Amino acid sequence: MNEPVEEREALWDKFLQRWPLESLAGMTLEQYSRTGDQDCFVYWLELLTESLGSIWGGSAFKFGVYSRRDQSERVSDSERSYSTDYAWYSQYGATAEEAFAQVLGQIVFIAQAARSGDLDAVEQARLGPALKWKLAFLYQDPDQPCVLPIYGLRFLRAATNQPSALAAPALQRELLAARGEQNLFAYADTCWTTALAWIKTQAVGE
Repeated sequence: MNEPVEEREALWDKFLQRWPLESLAGMTLEQYSRTGDQDCFVYWLELLTESLGSIWGGSAFKFGVYSRRDQSERVSDSERSYSTDYAWYSQYGATAEEAFAQVLGQIVFIAQAARSGDLDAVEQARLGPALKWKLAFLYQDPDQPCVLPIYGLRFLRAATNQPSALAAPALQRELLAARGEQNLFAYADTCWTTALAWIKTQAVGE
């Protein structure tokens, strides 16, 4: 989180101009994920908006369904399914198209919930934590922010600078309540620094 605040604010605006909430429901599978396409939705989420909170780590399955770079034959099972072009979590459907319909429905649900400030609804969404909270950050009301660009539960808890067993919605609310008039990104940087210091302190004490 070292980029200038103004750059991050401009990037947030740029993302919303490219992928406005109002047109999300019309997104196609190819627009969502396509190997080699640096303008597809998942590329924006993971790489182009990395400075708005990182979701690096894990496999591409975190997107629910994704375009395969390696198109070698793979055997589907009850957890993961494969076609030549796509891979997806089997829970979402029997085909890539069925899976994408389910994933897109969850994305739209999260975006609408975040825009209205309903963090408990976001928490209930059927997508992985990092993905759903980044979506919530991006689609919240920028004029009334309710989500910090910190998506890992461990880091949110550490940012409170005390032991905590709270879930993400409560942690986001607690941290945002202490923001005052500070710029959202500047305040997030402070929270991130606090989180790293807390985690380091705990590691030293173990």
